Order: sequence, then structure tokens, then C-alpha cells
Amino acid sequence: MKKILKISVIALLLSALTITGFADDSMTTIKKFLWALGKYQHDSTVPSQVEMNGKIKKLCNYILNVDYMGRRAMRTNWNRMTPAQQTEYLSLLKQIVDKIVYKDASRQLNDMRITYRSAQALGGNRHKVTANVFIISERLDMKAEYILEQHGNAFKIIDIFFDGESLVEDYHMEFNRIINEHGITGRRQSLLNRMRRTLRQNVLDDARAKRRTQQRQQRQPRR
Repeated sequence: MKKILKISVIALLLSALTITGFADDSMTTIKKFLWALGKYQHDSTVPSQVEMNGKIKKLCNYILNVDYMGRRAMRTNWNRMTPAQQTEYLSLLKQIVDKIVYKDASRQLNDMRITYRSAQALGGNRHKVTANVFIISERLDMKAEYILEQHGNAFKIIDIFFDGESLVEDYHMEFNRIINEHGITGRRQSLLNRMRRTLRQNVLDDARAKRRTQQRQQRQPRR
């Protein structure tokens, strides 16, 4: 009963965040983003948690500018793609973020202690939020920097740096390597084919995990 009540309270808070239109500063935006991800429970079958997961993803998808980050990661390769390939690439990337990245990030956040340090304007419409991240299991300190663009009252994440290394740049280097070796599409190891397989494998993994959960629940004695 306490767990259900807690989920309901969090769901109400997420609804309130949506209603406000995200009229926040850059620091508050990052705090909301990470707080929401930390409450995401991918494997839950509890109806209230499933509903809350949907609200969490809606909030995070609003704040994380996947379109911008995806195009930047491709750089000159973006213009080598046909319009159909560009559309499929961004669609696949959004699905990977939605179905895999959020799940992994939620697990990682539960192994972290985050101390927010500062928020500063970088010029134009760009801002930076800096935080210290302590990974509990590895007893490792890291510096995180979140780069955001302001659009009206909304702030959108366009890159994340960990100890000075850009997430978008990491994706660019990996995507560029794959394209140079195997191409954008067509070959088995091409970029789009790899992204398609990643999503298919995730569906299979989720189905297996769901079956295991159901089997455990069936084996548990009824009270």
C-alpha cells in the first residue's frame, strides 16, 4: 500500500511538472530530468508504475533534444543520407533512447550521488549546468556538464560531458567509424542495420525478462 501511494504521489508531481510548461531555469531543468529518470522502472508491471513510466518518458523526451544531438553526431554524413535514411535514422535513435538508454540510465542513477555545483550562461541561448557525480559501486568521482539551449521558457539538453568528454562526440566517432567501414545501410554491419538489430534484440530481451518475472510470480505462494 505504501509503495502504491508513493507511486501515486510521484505521478502527481510529474503531472504538475507537465502542466507548468517547463518554465524553469537550466539547473531546475536538469534536476527534474535526472530525478524523473531515477524513478523510471522499466521492468515494472504495476499499472500505476507503467502509467508513471509513460509520464517520465514524456518529460525526458521533451528535455533531451535527440533530433539535434542525432544530427550533430552524424556531421558531414548527414548530407550523404537520403531523406528517407535521415528520417529512419532519427526514428531508430529516438527508439533506442526511449527503450534502452532511459532504462540503463535509471539503473545507473540509483548507483550515483549527484551534487549540483553551478549554472552559467555561455552566451547566446546556451547554458551549462555543472555537477559532481560519485559512482557508489566503483567509488569513482566524475564531473558532469550538461549543455542546454534555451527556447522561450524551455531548456533542452544538446550535449553532456563526463570528465570533459562529449557524449555527442563519442557517438560521432562511433557512427563515423561504422559508416567508413560498412556504410550507412545495405550491408549487415552498416549503421542502420546495426540500429535495427539493437532494437530487435531489446524486444527479445524484454520478452524474456517479462516471462522470468511472470514465472517467479507464479512460483510464489499465495497469501
